[in-house]
Amino acid sequence: MCGAGLGFFDGKLCFYPIHFPMKKITFIFLFLSFQVGAIDIGKRVSFVSDILDKSQGLLIYTPPSYDYNKSQSFPVLYVVDGDYNFHYLTGLIELWSNISTSIPEMVVVGISGGDTAAYRKMMKPPLRPELIQDEAAYDDSGRADVMLQVLKKEVMPFINKHYRTNDFDVLGGHSIGGLFVTYAAVHEPALFDRFIAVSPSLWWQDQIMKPHVENELENSPDKARQLYMTLANEQGMGVHGFVEMVQAKRRDDFKFQFKHFPDETHGSVGLSSYQWALFDIFKPVRLEERYFEDATAVSKHAERLTEAFGQSMPVPSGYLRNSCYAHCGDENARASLDTALSKYFPGDAVFFKMLVVEHLLSQNNLEQAAEWLKQAEQLAPEYVSVHHAWYRLHQQKKDKVQAEKAKAQLKALLSKQSIRQWQRNEMVLD
Repeated sequence: MCGAGLGFFDGKLCFYPIHFPMKKITFIFLFLSFQVGAIDIGKRVSFVSDILDKSQGLLIYTPPSYDYNKSQSFPVLYVVDGDYNFHYLTGLIELWSNISTSIPEMVVVGISGGDTAAYRKMMKPPLRPELIQDEAAYDDSGRADVMLQVLKKEVMPFINKHYRTNDFDVLGGHSIGGLFVTYAAVHEPALFDRFIAVSPSLWWQDQIMKPHVENELENSPDKARQLYMTLANEQGMGVHGFVEMVQAKRRDDFKFQFKHFPDETHGSVGLSSYQWALFDIFKPVRLEERYFEDATAVSKHAERLTEAFGQSMPVPSGYLRNSCYAHCGDENARASLDTALSKYFPGDAVFFKMLVVEHLLSQNNLEQAAEWLKQAEQLAPEYVSVHHAWYRLHQQKKDKVQAEKAKAQLKALLSKQSIRQWQRNEMVLD
């Protein structure tokens, strides 16, 4: 019997025929069998848009703590070119919000634009009739005004209804999506708290957005706008002329920030742009000392966030870990911090309580660990770390019956929650 195989010849991977007897078939198939599974981040959902009279697709990313901490709400980043930029951006946001503790955890919503031609049509602003000189210009007129209404009246209400959001919204888009973001910042400035236009296609229609925005600024001086704009090592985008116009106006109501990335191409500038803009937007979230020195520092941080955002924001988990490293060994200090967090950051209090439990278990202080665990479970009964801690506590007490019950509860939660693999890796289940 003959088949085929893979091998190297002259430094190249080659496909070649092989011969083997029938009795070895079973071995070959066992050797070649393996499991294949998707590694996903986020999910696709859709709803029927009455405005567009069709189904509108969305890509949704929720952060690692979303499933188990039901008391926490999150800011939302809307990305108009979701089909193109959702996956790399959500991976980076998970890095920035968890490992590097530079921004808070957030929900990310990618707008699925359908086919490319339809997407580009929805991103381009509409041309006023008097500006349409010929058939080509007529064909190039867009429906950005319609897309803004879809966002305002359908997409954002849908997200706010089905996900735990905290009413702080950012809109981002790259290239033609950046053109849409610029249009949105001018025409619906109150719809989003911040706008990020990544290397926007302001060359469109002979840079018509420059005089258009200039006119809008002059006629609507009472509308506050906060726009971030970037440019890669590229020419002819129309960005420099736009920036010069805005800087010449220097209007207090138009909070405009621009950054040039000469070492990036048009295709690569998205990463640097979002990092720069999001890190600046959420700068008040970062702690100078990288941890809370005491309860007073917690209250001051809450005041700083309220001043910057009009509300609280999730505390990056790294700061809470560092705070526990510094204070969990002191019973009075950890109790004081817990009280302050429960008052000012109730969505983060349960995570801190679990850090205290981890410390107490490491010290074999099982009685106090159980008390803190009860408090945490009351706040977040579906928090997987709570049930893992109960499992560990019963193991340390050598209570096999209760340990098995806790393990069963934990496994049931793990089977239905979107827990990241790195979170599962931290749970040792003997």
